[in-house]
Amino acid sequence: VPPERKPMPTTLLGLTLLALCSLQTQLHAATLPETAKIDGLTIQLPPDSGWNRIKGSARQIVFERTVRDQPVTLSFSTTAIEPQPENQAFFRFAEARQAQTFSKLEKVSVHYYYGTHKQGSPCVRYDGIFKDKNTQPLPFVSVRGLLCRHPVSSGKMIQMELTQHSSTREAAYKTDLSETADQAFDAMQFTDGTPDVDR
Repeated sequence: VPPERKPMPTTLLGLTLLALCSLQTQLHAATLPETAKIDGLTIQLPPDSGWNRIKGSARQIVFERTVRDQPVTLSFSTTAIEPQPENQAFFRFAEARQAQTFSKLEKVSVHYYYGTHKQGSPCVRYDGIFKDKNTQPLPFVSVRGLLCRHPVSSGKMIQMELTQHSSTREAAYKTDLSETADQAFDAMQFTDGTPDVDR
């Protein structure tokens, strides 16, 4: 005759249930996206994506991670601009603004594309390779970025940019940021207002 099983003590049963609930909560929390907010924008990065926040304020946030021993930077920022309510005017303005920024570097290649964000805002996508003599021993910079007019305020521009440094021109040409850039840029959601505190 098998021995009679005694019921689990109520205290032990309660502790077991609490432990299981705690474990479930931890697992759920581990899958939540990395969420950050700046003026006019909410960013939700995929969980366990390896991005570490290195800088943050009400108008800019910067993440960084290492890929194959090379530093990769992802930044989001908000800038006040002269209102650009007409799409074509915004395209020209945004491209000229970014070209001015790039003029400080030695250009290897650069491309601009006009389009619309999933929330309906006009955006200028850009990508390129540049040489920055001030970033030795990794002077070559691969860039993918997006400049969008905020859907509510035509006087506000949102910029998202992904950069990776390489030691040689050949390595820079082999750098493919497209998939990472698409995932990161899709993680952003235009919002109204400014965060209550700097992040």
